Amino acid sequence: MRQDRAGLLFRLNNDSYTRRVFEIPAIGTFMLSQRTADMEGLFRPGIETAYFASPDELLNQARRYLADDQGRGKIAAAALRGCGNPAMTSSRACANSPP
Repeated sequence: MRQDRAGLLFRLNNDSYTRRVFEIPAIGTFMLSQRTADMEGLFRPGIETAYFASPDELLNQARRYLADDQGRGKIAAAALRGCGNPAMTSSRACANSPP
């Protein structure tokens, strides 16, 4: 497992997700992402990633998971295993990740 504590994703344009949503779990890093319907279709909330929908929720989730190394690790590991999900295997990042 990587030593990074978390990968944080924001929607700064009209895309509902970017390649980083595949790259972050493919390297075994916990991901905290802005909630979108597409993201929830790719990653199960609280199991494969954590989501936020407001600045307050972002702050709460960041505090919660930065204080919970074991919880972050479980979610990161589940997301890495999820790289075998057919919806994600078309991503080169997940396709090249370790099993």
